[in-house]
This record gives sequence, structure tokens and C-alpha cells, in this order.
Amino acid sequence: MRLMLSAACSALALGAASALSAAETFPGDSPPTMAFAYAKADETCEDCGWIAAEGPITARTPDDWLAFIEGIDKRDLAQMRVHLNSPGGSLREALRLGDLFRLHGVTTVSSATTGERNVEDVVVVSRDGERLVPVAEDARCASACIIALAGGRNRIAASTTAPSLVDGQPIIPVSVHALSYEDGTGTAAPEAEPDLGETPAGSPAADDMLAYFTRMGVSAEILQLASLVPQVALLDMSDRRLHRAALDTHLPARLDVVGYANGVGVVEMELTRSSGSYRLELYCSGGSMKLLAKLALHHDHSPQEAEDLGLLAALHLDDRAVAVERKAITQPEEDGPLLVDVLLSFEGHDIASLVTRKDFAFTDVTSDLSGELARDLSFGLPGDFGGLYVLPPACQK
Repeated sequence: MRLMLSAACSALALGAASALSAAETFPGDSPPTMAFAYAKADETCEDCGWIAAEGPITARTPDDWLAFIEGIDKRDLAQMRVHLNSPGGSLREALRLGDLFRLHGVTTVSSATTGERNVEDVVVVSRDGERLVPVAEDARCASACIIALAGGRNRIAASTTAPSLVDGQPIIPVSVHALSYEDGTGTAAPEAEPDLGETPAGSPAADDMLAYFTRMGVSAEILQLASLVPQVALLDMSDRRLHRAALDTHLPARLDVVGYANGVGVVEMELTRSSGSYRLELYCSGGSMKLLAKLALHHDHSPQEAEDLGLLAALHLDDRAVAVERKAITQPEEDGPLLVDVLLSFEGHDIASLVTRKDFAFTDVTSDLSGELARDLSFGLPGDFGGLYVLPPACQK
């Protein structure tokens, strides 16, 4: 996996060529349209980085995205994060961009990228842990940017996100305001729109917006909330609203620590995913960390087909295998969800690192379906959450 990602990063860097010289900063002053670039926090890191997307969404943005990713293998692209920093723009083109993000399986992040281009045209945002160029105070993912953010297969936007989940970069606010639609609904006056969005003639209908958010697994509460905010104002969404609307899917929708009389602590969580519902229990037993996962998946595969595809059989964390102790795949109701009950063990992993870890990003390259399931099983823990520290006493053999 490490070598494959390195190749992807190199290809992305080549695809990021622009008129900017190595001495100039990215994204430059007030870019007229969204600019894409490969970025990393450390020049010496060969197999890490993200895609920076900075600036307004315009009529050319979806085609610019397609040109940027040309030649990148789908599996490599699906492991990338796209950091979005945009004041908004065209609602219709944001819908198209969001559909492309979902098609390519990327994770979207509400995060700013500012740095200097090196000789390979890679944006380097820091050296030795210090930022080269500070992020603008008004950086945010606003208005139409929310539509693009919703297109990510996984989405990261909560302010409590651990820095390690987003390459050490700053999370920026997700902001809503009133929108106007071509069917005449909405609350914004056309004359108030040029600075923050398109005129109604260039906007999708309200039904199109509702259908899009439904397809992306995002709550229509976003549209209801936007209708309450004046067009010339912006409302920053709280972490609670981001979770409730499923605009942040990487952090658990529910997270509890349960302690038992024998001293065992269990971290219980629920994940909101477009592929189904995920209930997880993380605990220690016999000197090893375990993950009990109960999944209800919306897939068109039979239990036997899923077994044949080896779902979860080749799961990895940090290029180290995660063992399957037991697994059962059933479908009690015809055309119902595929039920997966699996117990995973992190045998051979450093237990001291696991109990302090914030980012559980799994990979599986055996098939597209396996890769999708691995990504959807991945989760992060808030930067201010120290619940895993209850586990070490139970991790002693």
C-alpha cells in the first residue's frame, strides 16, 4: 500500500502543474476559480499528502477536477482526502462536483491549505511542524461548498477532529446561508446573491437539491437551516449539527465508554455511512485489542457472494494485517440488508500505540467492494476524547 500511494502522489503532483512558479504561494490572492493541487505537510514524506481545493466553484470547476485526476488509478484516488476551502459559487456545478467526488470515492474535508510550491509543483504547507503561510481568518466551506463537501464518501468537518486525521491541517467552519432555486422557492432575494451564490436562473430546483442530499446520505435539515439564515449572513454549523446532518461521518455519530466491574472498559460507537449502519465495540482481551463490528449493509450481494469476495478478510491498519477471529454474513430478509457480524483482532500491533490512537483508517485492496467497506469501517476519535485510556489495565496478558 505504501508504494501504491507513493505512485499516486507522484502522478497527482504531475497533474497539478500550473502557471504559478516555485517561489509563489498557493492558492494565491483571491483565485477566480477553484484551484486543485497536491499538498503535503512535510517535503520529506513520500507517501502522504492530500488534494487541496481552494477558491470558488465555477462553471469550469468540475472539468478542472477531471483534468487534475486524469491518469490516477481509482483505488489510489479513493484513499485521498480533498481539503475544501471555498466561499461557495455555482450551486449547479457544485452538484456536479459532488457527484464526481462520490464517483471517485474520495473523503472530503472542510480544511484550508496555504503553502509554497516546491520544484515538483507540490504545495508544502509546513516545515519542521511550522506553517509557512498562515491560513486566512475568513477561510471556510460555505454555501455551495457544502454541496461539494456532501459528495465525499466519508466527510470530516467537526472542530474536535484530531489533527492526525487531517494531515495536521486546520479544520475550518462549515457555513450556511439562504439559497434560491430556479423553481422560485427559497428565501433569498436575487439582488443579494452575487457575492455568495448564483442567481436563480443558474441554480438547480429545490427538488434537485433535496434529491442530491438524500442520495449522499445527508439530512435535508441543511436546506431547512439555510432557509432561516439571511442571504447576506453566514451561520457556522456546530459539531452537533454537523453530526446530526451527517456532514461529518468520520467521527462516530454516537460514542460511549462503558466500564464493567471486572475493570474492563469498552468503547461503544455508531457510524453513519451511506453503505449502511455500523455498530462497533473496541476493547482489550488477552493482551490484544479487539474490534467487534455489527454491520447492516445496503449491498446487492448475497451472503455467499460477499464471502467469496472475502469481505474484511484482508483488512489492514498501517500496512499491518488485522486478523478475523470470527465472521458471519447473513441476510434474514429477502432484499433486506446484508448483516455482517465480525470480531477483529489487532494481533501484532503495538498495544501502547493503539490505546492512544485517534485515527483508525483501514484499507483492503482485494476488490472495490472490499476497499469501500474498509473505508466505511474506518473512524476517528475527537481530539479531546481520551476514552481509550481506560483500556490498558485490561490489555495485560
